[in-house]
Amino acid sequence: MVILLGILFPFIFNIIYALNLFNISANITSILFTVTVIMLSIGVFKYQLLDVLPLAHNKIFENMGSAYMVFDYQNRLLEINKNAEKMLKINNNDIGKPLNLILDDDKFKSVYYDSNIHNTEMRLKIYDNNWVSIQKTRIDYSRTDYGFLVIITDIGKRKKYEIDLKESQRALNTLISNLQGIVYRCKNDKNWTMKFMSSGCLELTGYSSKDFINNNRKSYGSIINPKDQEHILEEIQNALLKKEPFEVIYRIKTCSGGEKFVWEKGRGIFSKEGDVLALEGFITDLTALINAEKGLKKSLKEKEVLLKEIHHRVKNNMQIISSLLNLQSKYIETKTPEEILKETQDRIKTMSLVHEKLYNSQDIEKIDFGDYLEGLVLILARSYDTSYLNIQVNASHIFMDINSTIPCGLIVNELITNAIKHAFPENVHGKINVDFYKEEDNLKLIIRDNGVGIPDEIDVENVETLGLNLLISLVNQLDANLKIDRANGTSIEITFKELK
Repeated sequence: MVILLGILFPFIFNIIYALNLFNISANITSILFTVTVIMLSIGVFKYQLLDVLPLAHNKIFENMGSAYMVFDYQNRLLEINKNAEKMLKINNNDIGKPLNLILDDDKFKSVYYDSNIHNTEMRLKIYDNNWVSIQKTRIDYSRTDYGFLVIITDIGKRKKYEIDLKESQRALNTLISNLQGIVYRCKNDKNWTMKFMSSGCLELTGYSSKDFINNNRKSYGSIINPKDQEHILEEIQNALLKKEPFEVIYRIKTCSGGEKFVWEKGRGIFSKEGDVLALEGFITDLTALINAEKGLKKSLKEKEVLLKEIHHRVKNNMQIISSLLNLQSKYIETKTPEEILKETQDRIKTMSLVHEKLYNSQDIEKIDFGDYLEGLVLILARSYDTSYLNIQVNASHIFMDINSTIPCGLIVNELITNAIKHAFPENVHGKINVDFYKEEDNLKLIIRDNGVGIPDEIDVENVETLGLNLLISLVNQLDANLKIDRANGTSIEITFKELK
């Protein structure tokens, strides 16, 4: 009340003086201000107002969340708060002592004494090596003398968040860089103006991501096959209108000039007003999958054709077997039943081996005839006693279809069987050679032995035996040329072109 009256006193009397209410002729304003000062002084001392500022200072200083330290110009500690006592393990007994004696932390000391450092973050040894921020403010005591106010704040939680964030970013970057494709963000325009592209861009396109960012060297849209651009832009815009994700497959031209199929999945990023801010998504190479799909379609088509052919081939094979049995029946009086069955069995094995090779082949339409010959001759050699014979096969690996393979196989069967049975009477040691190779546009099959040979008086084309009659029939089926050399045994050469 005293202070309030002291303040109002000059104003009240100045109003009275101005209105001349009490006929006061002298200006007493200076006297009134003197009275105000006296009243204020009484109030200050009566209510101890000089103690208010230190009290507020102490309350604020003690309740600060950070550690506060004040040093004088000789680096002696002048004041600390409670947090400084807890954090730095010091107390009021250290007041008046120099910094070097109260804090055993060389890193902190180097920060304190470095005049170029005002703000820094570090692990504080005396604070269990936790992260803190240090703010150092100069306090001038005179023109030449100054000290420092040092504020130390615990930033352990913030630092943990930062470390966790960096680790999350690192993990995300690792994940993105290891993805087989491109993570992107681009504008919604026909150029696909890229704002971000992951490092997978180089492997997929042959271009660096920097080449596409803001269309620096090229726009991503420029490497999209022109025939695909219109339909994928339409699909993307339709998805954006519905605010739905989009998926498109299209072709791109790589830096090396090659073509790849890619699959892109993305979505629009919209503002609160619904405007498209950007597109974000993922692009990956689909070429291998597309090629595999084409391969599967081709394989399926081949199998469909094969299924249709199986009935036809089985029917033909049954007809061949029927024809062989029919031919064999005409010569039944000249051979024993065992011989007839054995020869028929060998012919059927010759045909079945063709289908076995086809079954194990990657190409279900053609077989390696050289490999087939080796297997066929081995089967025939095991069917008879050939311990006294040296049978050699020298066959090129030429692929033929079944229409040429079966008649050729039956020819080999007839000629090898005939040589084993008739060329070496009384098991005389001998040699049989089978050669198969390509000469210009023709295929040559030569079977020769050094046995007794075919007598000159025998006309092969008119002989009345099943084997030779079958040979002539098969040669005609192949539309082949037959050449027989009777010198030094027997050599039969068959020249033909593969049947279409």
